[in-house]
Amino acid sequence: AAMIEGGEVGWSNGLVIAGFAIFAFAGTLFLVIEAKRSGPMLPLSFFRNRTFSAANLVGLLINLAFYGLIFNFSLYFQQVRKFTPLSTGLAFLPMTAIVVGTNIVAGRMATRLGARPPMVAGQAIFAMCCFFLRTIDSGTNYGSMWSQMVLIGAGIGLTVPPMTSALLATVDRKQSGVASGVLNTTRQIGSVIGVALFGSLIANRDQFVGGMHVALYVAIVAALTGAVTAFVAIDRGAAAEARTDQAGIDRKF
Repeated sequence: AAMIEGGEVGWSNGLVIAGFAIFAFAGTLFLVIEAKRSGPMLPLSFFRNRTFSAANLVGLLINLAFYGLIFNFSLYFQQVRKFTPLSTGLAFLPMTAIVVGTNIVAGRMATRLGARPPMVAGQAIFAMCCFFLRTIDSGTNYGSMWSQMVLIGAGIGLTVPPMTSALLATVDRKQSGVASGVLNTTRQIGSVIGVALFGSLIANRDQFVGGMHVALYVAIVAALTGAVTAFVAIDRGAAAEARTDQAGIDRKF
């Protein structure tokens, strides 16, 4: 709410500052309470593992960028390009459809090469496509955008499966449900922040296209930060190890 209001009334507004302060206080209080509990809902010990922490950071950043852009582009198509809601949905179809195919490719890449290469490649592709889209304006034709949008979907598809496998490889199988829940929560937080942040950038209708450009630059920074994080901190063999362990379980049963 503070991010959304910040775009409307200004970031120095008292209510906006209070909103961020409450968020910081509540988040800190939650971590303090969890650290003192014998059976915490969020085991903070998970984050001592570099790969686990890196996977969560990548999940937050990639969701922030992806869902923030989906929100902004849906408004761009309808308010600037005057698409109907149906046409807007169809405009996103190629981007979302490619995710399914690249998920399969990413799984095979992770099995052979480990988690790091597909994660880095996926986020690099994402950033590159945002870079090419940064010059869109009120007259940009969809035909000149769709290939970049498709590749953005491919970037997501390459990133998420190995990211998940790498994270699960860092915890005991008995804790995999909790670990998966932590990652999903982190990604959802990224999605919420992305929609609020990117939405605030286009809140001024007179500067909508300019706000889109800023949002694309933010997405580029988020994706590149995620790529660097994956390259530096993700255990390259983590995904392959996770799949090997799972195969062993399957053979036992």
